[in-house]
Amino acid sequence: MVKSEARAAQKNQRSKVNAITEKPLTLVYEEKEEVQIHPNQSEATTFIAADLQSAKKAELVACFRLNYDVFAWSTHELPGISPSIDRNMEVYVDDILIKPLQAVDLCAAIGETCQTLMAYGIKLNPRKCLFGAKSD
Repeated sequence: MVKSEARAAQKNQRSKVNAITEKPLTLVYEEKEEVQIHPNQSEATTFIAADLQSAKKAELVACFRLNYDVFAWSTHELPGISPSIDRNMEVYVDDILIKPLQAVDLCAAIGETCQTLMAYGIKLNPRKCLFGAKSD
């Protein structure tokens, strides 16, 4: 009886370790601004927080233009995925937070994240992205 209780307590403790207990961050921004991220395609846009300083906005847009391959505007741009998949399936990955230690490193962190996503063939939906928002 004592051994089975000890095993149950140990198993219960392991399940607590694997559970996500952190509350999701709340993003803080007044408004968002749509920006063009492909140099030749005006419909290729994503969003940034409107309250960013103009120099930071320009830096972010330049970073996105260097890494626009990580964004997919349709299922036709998803490697290894049949374009017909959108007839009966949608796949969502919610909340990828890029959290540099210092705000000045945001563009470098975004660039590194884009390279990692491209290495794994993962694409982002730019219509659902927001860059430059702060967390409280």
